[in-house]
Amino acid sequence: MNQWIKIIAGLLACIGLYGYYSFSTANVPAELPNDGIVKIPTGCTRDSLPLVLLEQGFLLDTNSYKTWANLMDFQTVRSGRYRLTPSWSNYKLIRHLQHSEQASVKVMLNTEKNAKQIAAKLSKFLESDSLSFITAFSDTLALDSLGLTPETLQTVIFPDTYAFYWNTSPTAFLKKMVKKHKAFWTEARLAKAQTANLTQLQVHILASIVEGEASKNEERPRIASVYLNRLQKNMMLQADPTVQYALMDIYGGGYRRLYNKDYQFAHRYNTYINLGLPPGPVGLASPASIDAVLTPETHEFIYFCAKPDNSGYHNFAVTHEAHMVNVKNYQTWMQTRK
Repeated sequence: MNQWIKIIAGLLACIGLYGYYSFSTANVPAELPNDGIVKIPTGCTRDSLPLVLLEQGFLLDTNSYKTWANLMDFQTVRSGRYRLTPSWSNYKLIRHLQHSEQASVKVMLNTEKNAKQIAAKLSKFLESDSLSFITAFSDTLALDSLGLTPETLQTVIFPDTYAFYWNTSPTAFLKKMVKKHKAFWTEARLAKAQTANLTQLQVHILASIVEGEASKNEERPRIASVYLNRLQKNMMLQADPTVQYALMDIYGGGYRRLYNKDYQFAHRYNTYINLGLPPGPVGLASPASIDAVLTPETHEFIYFCAKPDNSGYHNFAVTHEAHMVNVKNYQTWMQTRK
């Protein structure tokens, strides 16, 4: 009897030592890839998770991990992007995956002009690929439920640095943008748009043109007023950003130098051949450009041309004759730089 007691006690001691050893021994490597960030894809299961961790370089032994996952009743795997600590034990690793919040990822949207470029940028940082975002951006029924169309999509996206969870879906992305957009359009801004006899869409379209033209914040209200003056006079807007957008829509790429033939490029967004505003924004409009349209400078200028000094500022003119003098001065200056 005493012998059996000793055997059982020994077995219990061995089990206890093994449990303590596996509890305290590191199963996460001491050196981690990707700054300690592991990505658990959507659809990952409890059975496939250890292989995901192993393949990404965040697990040493799958067998001991599975033992502890059973002991801790780790059933539900939450997809996402998680930051791990080197040399964690199985217990600490599993507790972290069970209860911790995801590590967010920062995405800067700024220079993107159309849905394709926005989708390409998002897919570099988030789980969904570019095609998934493009599909969501062109799904008319889904967009309609959010009060959007493919043409108005860019109105709800501001140039900014955003914090997203890695597994944010295209639909969740759009909902977040719509919420931010609604918060931006305060009663005061809505009243200004109504006073100017402009819809929100028209304000965003004009603001996107201003965004493409102005490199200096203080010039935005003046440039906005130029285009508002042209609209009032029923003039062609003749806005270069609309030509750039049209070319990108057909040929891809980014902004490039425009040639005389480009201004006659047949496209519905080209305001050199189409009267009035284009159908939608020609890029992302910042709050500064939107407010410039809502609170423009009061003047009679209808022309502007870059100053011949590489300053980023412009010379403005009321008459075409004065404008052509500014254009000639700029062209002469450009010739001296070659």
